[in-house]
Amino acid sequence: MASVEQYLTVLAGAQSAQNAEAQRLAAQMQIELKSGCPRNAVAVSMELVARSKPLEARHFGYGVLQHVVAKRWREFSSDEKTQLAKMCYEKLSEISSSSDDGTPGLPQTAEPFVLKSKVASLMAQVVRQQGADVWIALVPDLALGAASENPALAEVSCLTTRYVAEDVAVHNEDIIGGRMKELLFGLTSTLPQTLPALYRSLEIHFAAAMRCAEAGNVAGGKAHSAAVSAALGAAATYAEWAPLAPLFRSGLLDACGHFLSAAEFRAPACEVLRHVAHRRRGDVVNSVLNTSGKSKETNASSEADLAAQKEAAADAETVVVGFAAACRSLGAAAAAALAAPPADPGDEHRDYVVRLTETAAAIASNHLHVLPDAQLRVAFLEALLGLTKYPTLDTLGAAVAAWPGILRAAGAELPNGFVRPEEKILNDPKERLTLPEGAVVALLETARHWLVRGGGVAAGLSASLCPESAGDEWEQEYETRDELREVWVQHRARLMEITKLCTCLVPVAAANAAATRVAQTCALVAAGGALDPAKASQTPSVDASGRSALDDAAGAAFEGATSFVEPVMQALPFGDAADGSNLTASGTANTQVIAAIAPALDAMLSNALAVTLASPVGVSQMSRLLEALGRAALARPEAGAAILNRLFEILGHLPSDDAAAPPARAKAALMAGRTAQAARQRVCAAVLGVCTAAPQVFNAHLQGFANQVESLRSSGRLSGGERGALAEALLAVAGPSGPARVREVLSWLLESVRARWVPAPGAVSPDLDALASFGELAKGEAGDGAAGLSKRHWELFHDVQLTERCLRRSGGDHDPAERAGAESSAVKKTKNGVVGDGGVVPAGISRPVDPPPPPGGGPPTKGGAP
Repeated sequence: MASVEQYLTVLAGAQSAQNAEAQRLAAQMQIELKSGCPRNAVAVSMELVARSKPLEARHFGYGVLQHVVAKRWREFSSDEKTQLAKMCYEKLSEISSSSDDGTPGLPQTAEPFVLKSKVASLMAQVVRQQGADVWIALVPDLALGAASENPALAEVSCLTTRYVAEDVAVHNEDIIGGRMKELLFGLTSTLPQTLPALYRSLEIHFAAAMRCAEAGNVAGGKAHSAAVSAALGAAATYAEWAPLAPLFRSGLLDACGHFLSAAEFRAPACEVLRHVAHRRRGDVVNSVLNTSGKSKETNASSEADLAAQKEAAADAETVVVGFAAACRSLGAAAAAALAAPPADPGDEHRDYVVRLTETAAAIASNHLHVLPDAQLRVAFLEALLGLTKYPTLDTLGAAVAAWPGILRAAGAELPNGFVRPEEKILNDPKERLTLPEGAVVALLETARHWLVRGGGVAAGLSASLCPESAGDEWEQEYETRDELREVWVQHRARLMEITKLCTCLVPVAAANAAATRVAQTCALVAAGGALDPAKASQTPSVDASGRSALDDAAGAAFEGATSFVEPVMQALPFGDAADGSNLTASGTANTQVIAAIAPALDAMLSNALAVTLASPVGVSQMSRLLEALGRAALARPEAGAAILNRLFEILGHLPSDDAAAPPARAKAALMAGRTAQAARQRVCAAVLGVCTAAPQVFNAHLQGFANQVESLRSSGRLSGGERGALAEALLAVAGPSGPARVREVLSWLLESVRARWVPAPGAVSPDLDALASFGELAKGEAGDGAAGLSKRHWELFHDVQLTERCLRRSGGDHDPAERAGAESSAVKKTKNGVVGDGGVVPAGISRPVDPPPPPGGGPPTKGGAP
């Protein structure tokens, strides 16, 4: 075993980065100490941690002591454990008996934080091993030390208090059974001593730090600030689990609210409030709050019960008053943060604003509704709205999480949306959260602003020329464009949900805002506008394909507008009384709302239908806007026909040279519509969306619709994917006519597939066996193929895809009585499977059947074909 002098020599040499051998030897010596005799390790470590030894030796020694206490404690006898705990406490007292603030009678050499932290952590490990009795005996000294005017003693006391609470109440995975119960009881029973001591430490040393700053005493100010930071760290740990009523009574949270105005301490103070904001109030407090004002009767059967009820009422009042004070402090802090200019990424101020916003959002979501002061609620929501407008994405992500719950509490409910029974809003307006006048409209405008600013990000478009898009600006804060897109897609989903809920509450204002946005976007691409397509030849290309930056900017503008218009249209009350949706969230009849939003609908439709774009990017995003406006057909049937005709007109003007090519698989190309093929797929998807939104409107025009689709197909202007989308649209339109009409359309759509691959009932085309052979598959795209498959393989792929889409869309639309008779007469067994000899789809193809088909029909076997 090496001597202490040898340890000191090796550790001194290991401080040099060039002395790798000394570093290796030091690591080996530490392993030997930890794994060797624990008593010898304690003896050596105690010599190494003496105040006269170098910093590296003391750090090394405390590390070994921590390991011995944490991992080798059971190897000591009871007397040895007591003696070791006493030595650790002496080291705790020793390291806290110095000061560099000029305190008379104390050594004026400040101990570094790394040693203070090591000693405090060591003492916390001793408490963890010895149990609650040691902690209860230690608390009076720690409380006295935390409230001491000596900053070093206060800091070490607060650090020890924090680490004990963390080890027991937070990082407690390895503490089980009665030991956990004992330690938690020890922590909880000492709250009346620890919490006031932490508050007193904050009070004393914050004031002392301010005095040192005024006097120019830098060293003293630094020491007192360290004590304040240690007390705030301990408060943050207790804020995670301690009962709320004692926390608020201690004054700690009021102090943290005060520290939000101090630049040096605002971040850790906000962290304390953030932990509390995410806490539940507790069943006892909630029970008192739920019964307050409803009944003054008590069921107390004894004086003890009456005392418990009074205590619960006092706790509830303390919690409510405490949250009200926190709201005032957070509101003032938000005003100060909004008044300052936005900081750069990574700046401390920016991180603080994000933390502040998260804290405010958590309080608004969890506790705002229990505050009795209506003016305070209004002021706090205004502050939260201001933080939602803060021009950084990380702050937006923290703020938007609160608004859906707030809007639902105010009565917003999406049509056909699922709401948990406990979250349903009662018909009594008194049970609803009252929002400030104009708050919903302001929030709607904020959501619109953000969605427009993010135009093009989700689609991967370059928005450098788009006047209102900030995608290129945001990209500077992220490593890659894909990382930005991933973050923005999540924020956009929240913003669209907020837009829907706002539309439920103020449908007329939402429709007018959507109409304004559509008009402004269409004006950008109009003749002479900022994004006039005629200027495309004057702008640089985005990539080697020659795509114009102006085309991308136009696509980004329409993508941003659609992100706002789509949720507005989805939430507008186009239902009728028969659907049980004859009233909006605000209690206004749907017919009155439809009449009020009619001018906005007409303006949106006229502006959107008048736009002419030729580039694939512009066409793709424009078709998404037309699809979003498709629900207007429920109120304006003639508008539905105009939208559908416009989409077919756009489809007819797109080049179809690559209609026979394999389907586009690049996700980015599909999202942005960068190729003609991707644009045609997007237009066909828009046709499907419009038909699905209002199938009854187009049902009378089913024959003309089918003729138009057939004309495009027969002329070779449709790819396989486009044909599948239009087939689904036809089936959706046929739905209101009943199952017979659906079967008729289904049979017509699949006739070409049947003729090619199933020439006769029960007979499968020999081409299938040939195409499935290894030799044919190995040929790949030889000859007329592409993307690894031959032309015939691609034809089979598209036919199978068409069949799957048709069966999925029409599944369940069969008349049960007719199907039962058809199964017994038309379904036949063959060596290749089961086929039907008519337009009936055999049971079990599109979805499982329960109970199974009757025995006479026989189960489908592998290899069947329609």
